Amino acid sequence: MKRAETERPLGAKIPPQNLESEQIILGAALLGKDIPEHLLPEYFYRESHKKILRAIREIQSSGVEVDMAVVCNYLAEHNELEEVGGAAYIAALTSVPPIHFDLMSHVNIIINKFALRHIIQSANEVTVLSYDEQFDRNMILAKWQRDLNDLMGIFTSGIATNSDGDFESLMSRLSARDTHLECINETMGGLHDGDIIIVAGRPSMGKTSLTMGFLNQTAFEDDLPVMYFGPQVTREKIISRLLSATCQVRLTDLRRGKVTKEERASLQKVHEKIVNSKNINLVAMPETMSAMRVAGEIRALAKKLEEKDQKLGLVIIENLQQLTWPEKLSSRKDEIDAIHGCLKPLAMDIHIPIVISAQINREVEKRENKRPLPSDIKDSGGIEELADATLLLYRPAYYHEGEPADENGWAEAEIDGYKGGPPGVLKSQFNAFYPSWRDMPE
Repeated sequence: MKRAETERPLGAKIPPQNLESEQIILGAALLGKDIPEHLLPEYFYRESHKKILRAIREIQSSGVEVDMAVVCNYLAEHNELEEVGGAAYIAALTSVPPIHFDLMSHVNIIINKFALRHIIQSANEVTVLSYDEQFDRNMILAKWQRDLNDLMGIFTSGIATNSDGDFESLMSRLSARDTHLECINETMGGLHDGDIIIVAGRPSMGKTSLTMGFLNQTAFEDDLPVMYFGPQVTREKIISRLLSATCQVRLTDLRRGKVTKEERASLQKVHEKIVNSKNINLVAMPETMSAMRVAGEIRALAKKLEEKDQKLGLVIIENLQQLTWPEKLSSRKDEIDAIHGCLKPLAMDIHIPIVISAQINREVEKRENKRPLPSDIKDSGGIEELADATLLLYRPAYYHEGEPADENGWAEAEIDGYKGGPPGVLKSQFNAFYPSWRDMPE
C-alpha cells in the first residue's frame, strides 16, 4: 500500500516541530561539529533544513571538510542555494548555536518531533482506511504495525540511554537462559532475552528435538513457562517426545505401548511431573499463521503471567516458512522484514528469547559438502542476517547409512552456531531412536 494513496491533510494545527533545534544542529555542523549519523535529513521539519543537512552529508561522504563556503557552493551547483534562503541564511546559521550547548539533547528533540509527526500521519492514514470499509481489518492493523515498527527503529538507532547504575539489575539483564547443551551455553552464551534465534536443518535432521530440549530445560529445570507454537501440535505429541527423550525410551515403542515394566515406572514418574506442570502452553499452528497473531498470543500470555507475578521464560515457533504477514507485500524479504520487525521488539519488550525453527533448501543435497550455510535457509527472506543467532544442524548419518553409533544409538552430530561472526562448530551427539541431543562425552 503506497503512502500517497491514503494521505490526507492533518488539519489546521501545525505539526510538532522545533525549528530552533534544527538551526542549532545545522549551525554546529557548519562550524565543524560531528553530527550523529542516525540523524537523517528527513527527520527535519523545514524543507530547506532537510536540503542543507543533505548537502552536508554529501560533502562529508566525499571526504571534503565542511564549512559555510563549501556548503553554499554545493547548494549553488545543485540550484538549491536560493531555495534554502541564500548565502545569508547559511551564514546566519553559524551564529545560532549557544557557546555551551548539549548537542544530543537537540538531536533527540528533532527525532522526537519527527516521531510525533510520524504517529499523527500514520494514525490519520489508518483512520481514512477504516472509514473506507473496503479494507480488511488485519491488513489495516498490519500496515499500522509496520509503521510502528519503523518508528521503533528510529528510537533504537544510536540513541544512548542513561544507565541506572543498578548492578544487580545489570547482571539480571546480561544473564542468559541455559539450554540443555553445554556446548551452546559455553560457546554462544545460551539463549539471551530479547534475541531471535533460528534453528535450521533439513527435514528429520533434529530441529524439533533440539527445541524440545530447550523447552524441557526451561519448563522443568528452570521452572519457567514456555509458549510453543507447533504445526497441528497436540499436548499428547509434546508429552510423548518429552517422555521418550527424558527416559530414553524409543519413541516408536512408546507410541505402540511396547515398554518394559522398568521403563513404565520411569515414564510414569516423569509423566506426573509434566502433567502437573503449568509451564507448557501450546498453540496449534494452521498451515499458515500471521506473525501478528503470534505476537498477540505471546503478549496476552505474558500479561496474564505478569498479573500472577510470573515471567514467560521462552517462546518456540516451529517452522519459519509457516509465518506470514497479513498485508500483501512485494517480496518474501519485505514480509520477513515485517515479521522480524513485529517479533524482535516484542522479545525485547517482555524480555524473552524467541526460538524459530526453519527448513533448509533441498539444493544443499546436490552439493558435495552438505553442511548447510545460513544462506541455505528456505524462503528465508534474509532472516539469517536479522537473527541474533543461527544454529544449523548437520548429522553425517543423515546422508551416510552405517555411520557409527554407540550401543544406545548415539551418533556424532554438529551444530554450527553463528552469532555476529564466524561459525562455532559445536560437537554434539544425536539419537534417532528417542530423538534428542546431548553434549559429546569427554
